Amino acid sequence: MFNTVDTSRGQVSASRCEVMANQQHADIISALSGVGLSESEISVYQATLELGSRPASIIAKKAGLKRGHTYNVLSQLAERGIIQEFVKNSVRHFTCSPPDSLLGVLEHRENELSLQKERIKKIIPKLEALKNPNHSQARVRFFQGVDGVKEIFEDTLRTPDITIYALADPRCSSTTMGDDIDNWMVHYVRRRTAQNIFYKGIWVKSATGDKVIRKRKSTKRELKMIGELDLPVVIFVYGPRTAIISAHHETVGLIIENKPIADTLRNIHQSVWSLLPEYDLNGGANAPKLPIFMDNSEEEE
Repeated sequence: MFNTVDTSRGQVSASRCEVMANQQHADIISALSGVGLSESEISVYQATLELGSRPASIIAKKAGLKRGHTYNVLSQLAERGIIQEFVKNSVRHFTCSPPDSLLGVLEHRENELSLQKERIKKIIPKLEALKNPNHSQARVRFFQGVDGVKEIFEDTLRTPDITIYALADPRCSSTTMGDDIDNWMVHYVRRRTAQNIFYKGIWVKSATGDKVIRKRKSTKRELKMIGELDLPVVIFVYGPRTAIISAHHETVGLIIENKPIADTLRNIHQSVWSLLPEYDLNGGANAPKLPIFMDNSEEEE
């Protein structure tokens, strides 16, 4: 009788390890790309990290790049503080800085972005002054997907010290766009509050709305409630702009930049606002319908 060795388990284990290694490599590439490194810079950085202190010729061979190009890439990485250069036996050697130096790269980018943001803020009034007053027709921008919706919300933060007038049914906007937008909105509400932007919302009363209110806490928010109303879109009016978001079948939205349109919708919102009760988390099962939608035939009789 011959003894047989079951190699299937070993093969499965090896295959599993290979998958994990590939995933780890992909995660590293993705993270380094996010820091702003190019494909060549990532290859050189990884080669240097694995080799330790080595001349450019050896690093180039490991990275699969030409020596001259590798020198250029190493110089670029050295300028960012990711790679360090020193001379040993009259030969230039390169070694990696500690991996946490990558955080310094991100912090530098954040500082640069903050400075650029401040510069743009300063010139916006000058750019607005250049607009031809005879061409003030409505400007409409379209957005698609969850990222598009996020951009619409970001737009509401670009003018501090204003009030956002909203009409919404959280059951449509919160449940159809998933946890990604829901968790992102918690951070958005904090930023809105910090920028002194007030939110006045007319919401369809629902358990979903109650949950959203408890999760997205804000001190600069006032809500009123209405009863059952078919409201598959969210409407925001802020400054001269009106935003409409729909996530009913597909996630789409638009921003209309036109002061008469915004003023009209804002006036309607304010008129209805005075007729509605405060949003009640503890009750409100019999929240009123909008009076303008009620059938007044019985009263007329």
